Amino acid sequence: MTKDNYSHAHTADMVIKSSKSQHTTRAILLEMLRRADFGKPETTVSKAQLMETVVCSRRTVQVALKFLRDEGVIVPIANFAGGKGNATRYEFRWPRQEEEKAPIQQESRRELIARILAENPRLTYGEAVVLAEG
Repeated sequence: MTKDNYSHAHTADMVIKSSKSQHTTRAILLEMLRRADFGKPETTVSKAQLMETVVCSRRTVQVALKFLRDEGVIVPIANFAGGKGNATRYEFRWPRQEEEKAPIQQESRRELIARILAENPRLTYGEAVVLAEG
């Protein structure tokens, strides 16, 4: 989705519909969407901000973020190492969004992600996607 035709409401709807998250994880996803930049499908948020707003423990936030990353609806694009004072920047994604791209480009991208994951088994899918795009 290009910046010219970006719709925050459409992105939020598609991300929520594609996610299988429940309860606190869903609340964290909704809070991230609420904090999203309105010009692009991205948000910058710290674990402390999520803990305070959703009223849950740090471990709950960590588990929820891992679930959402593994699910593919959020992808860290900056500061994914985190650390005190370094909020991570995430991009929102949904499964059909990938199908909107050209099939030839998509196939080569999938192969690249698969190769990255095979070479680095400790990486999550989201991290592999970031490496493939970078």
